[in-house]
Amino acid sequence: MFLVDVHAHLDVQQFEEDLDKVIERARKTGVNAIVAQGSNHESNLAVLEIAKKYPDIVKASLGMYPIDCTNVLIKKEFSNYRRETKVNVDETLKFIEKMRYQIF
Repeated sequence: MFLVDVHAHLDVQQFEEDLDKVIERARKTGVNAIVAQGSNHESNLAVLEIAKKYPDIVKASLGMYPIDCTNVLIKKEFSNYRRETKVNVDETLKFIEKMRYQIF
């Protein structure tokens, strides 16, 4: 059986202290690949670094949540949402295009 975790946010703060242990547990339980999701520019950078550190199991997938991007208007009902990036949609898309050969 080939097990793949298709949507993992390995760059989140909760894994900062024990990412090595998380990856090791995945390996021991038979996970063959983990697709690490980037969700904004900063997250994409982190995911690329994680994939470099664990190239045998972690594959980077770069992306963005549109609501996070600085040049996207936010609907009134989401006005309390705190954006997690300082990079706009166009810059993020250019970065993803530039890195296309380093991603999953």
